[in-house]
Amino acid sequence: MKSAILKNTLTNYLTVAIRLPHAILMTRWMLAYLGREYYGFWALLWSFFVYSLLLDFGFGVSLQKYTAVGLFEKDPEHYNKIISTVLAIYLAMAAVIVAVTFAASFFLEWVIRVNDPEQLQYFKTCFLLFGCGAALVFITAGVPEILVGIQKIYIRNYVNAVCRLLEFVGAWVILVSGGGLITLILFTITVLVLCNLVMWVYVWKQIPTLRI
Repeated sequence: MKSAILKNTLTNYLTVAIRLPHAILMTRWMLAYLGREYYGFWALLWSFFVYSLLLDFGFGVSLQKYTAVGLFEKDPEHYNKIISTVLAIYLAMAAVIVAVTFAASFFLEWVIRVNDPEQLQYFKTCFLLFGCGAALVFITAGVPEILVGIQKIYIRNYVNAVCRLLEFVGAWVILVSGGGLITLILFTITVLVLCNLVMWVYVWKQIPTLRI
């Protein structure tokens, strides 16, 4: 137990140590290679994703709670029903995110005040890709909470740390090679989804009775 607590604590500091320079350097790179306007739109996209997390409605905490009390061992069938129900809700909320994204795209011109038709179309494409990508990430958002429930926070932190480093290096390559927001969005969303899928594989190994 002491070993797990120590690893959880140290890896928490590790993720913070990675995220701080990641945020600072990403901001500098995007301002340098894309300019203030595109960086501002990137920040707008991330704020959209943060607000979409409110659709969780506490289900992630529920997954953490039922996992922590060992329900997957005491009553695997009931636990699987809970997991399946939460996943179904996440799928429904992901559909809402996609629908809201498409609806909001029609008002994007009014929000960002861009007059150039070509640039506006580019921003709309970025917005739609990011919104649909955010929906994909949202579907798997409960996996890290299950890891917390089985007291494997350090596994979540290790995976997140590797993914942040991969995102960091990949973003630098994209920006230096002249890639734009669309390429950056596709790469970032792919890394986030893969990050959660890796955690999901580990969860399945730790809870062999888990069925969806």
